[in-house]
This record gives sequence, C-alpha cells and structure tokens, in this order.
Amino acid sequence: MAVVAVSAGIACGGSAAQPTQSEAGPTVPEPQERRAPVKVPESTFNVLAADGASDLVREFIRDGLLDFSEYEQGVLAHVKCMEDYGWTSSPGYPRLAPWGQYQVEFEGYIAEDREARGASLADLYRWEAECAALYWGGLSRIWDVSHSPTEAEEQKARYAVGSCLQEAGVETRQQSAREFFNLFMDEMTAGANVGPWIECIRSAEEQYFTSGTGIAIGP
Repeated sequence: MAVVAVSAGIACGGSAAQPTQSEAGPTVPEPQERRAPVKVPESTFNVLAADGASDLVREFIRDGLLDFSEYEQGVLAHVKCMEDYGWTSSPGYPRLAPWGQYQVEFEGYIAEDREARGASLADLYRWEAECAALYWGGLSRIWDVSHSPTEAEEQKARYAVGSCLQEAGVETRQQSAREFFNLFMDEMTAGANVGPWIECIRSAEEQYFTSGTGIAIGP
C-alpha cells in the first residue's frame, strides 16, 4: 500500500472545537455550473511546448482558451497513454469532481506485468513522466487554477475526517489542513498505526472528492 503525503493547504481557523455540520460548508453546486472555460496567456503556450506537451494539448490552447471538452479530451488521452504502458485505472477513475476537475488514479504496477514487458523500475518512472508531460501536467495546472474545491468544500471534508478519526478512537482537535497534515506526519514518524487515518481520508475522498487535509493516499 502506498501512502503519499503532499503539501498541506492554507490553515482555516484555529478554534479547537469541531465545526457543526452547518458550518462545514454549503451544498456543492451542480457540476454544470463549474465547468467554465479558462483563459490561457500566450506565454503559457511556449512554456508547455518547452515542457514537452503534446500537439493535441498545444492545439487546445492555441486560441487562448481551454474549454471543458478540450480538457476532458486531454485527460482521456493521458489515461490512454498510461494504460498503453500497462497501468490500469483504479475502479471509478477517472472521475469528475463537482467543481469540474477530473481526478485520475492508477493501480500499482504488478511486478509480473513489468517483467513480462522486460521493463525496469526506471522505465516505469520514465513512462509515467512521459504521459504526464504529454497530456496531464500542463493541462491540469491550467484547469485546476479555477476548478478546485472551495475552502468551504475542503472544510466540509475535513470535518468528516475529524469526526471519523474520533469515532475510531484517534484524539484530534486539529482544524486546519496544515495541522491535520503535521499530526499525520508525526504519527507516521513515530511508527503509530495510521490505519484509521487511511480509512478516514479515503472515506472522505470517496464522498467529497477531497479530504481537505493535504494528505493523499495512494492505491
């Protein structure tokens, strides 16, 4: 099982008490309300070209605008690139978050499949980097700037994680993403059982498309 911790988000208040459900955030808008096109500066085209973006992605942004249909095509091209190299998408992925952002996840590469291809671990890293450069990296950076969860949505998920941890017997009163992140890292460093964290974060991500904690749990 892979566990990957990423940078925590901005802290959102220091109250020690858990928020009430009504404070945890408003109802998430319908997806159609949050798929607005993104304006792309001319300079971005040159940056993506230098980074190895595919002709497909560069053509999408040539007119200075990236719309949802183009973004979706790029995401599916990335998934196909990965699957052509032998990865398998995790069940339910790619999936579209309510704020118009696609999320991708792949199952761990099976050693037998890698050996059957005569591939080394270095090959896997190279293939993954190639697909990301061609389709995913630049495209997601452009889109995610204006199609990411709001702080209210992050807090709603964070509330769910905190409540889940308390029910599992893990004492935590941390409220911000950074505090959750730091506590999780402390637990890992100390060799504590982080099983409840993994389950609670995955549960929140399944329901809210984010955990709000700045922690990502791999497949």
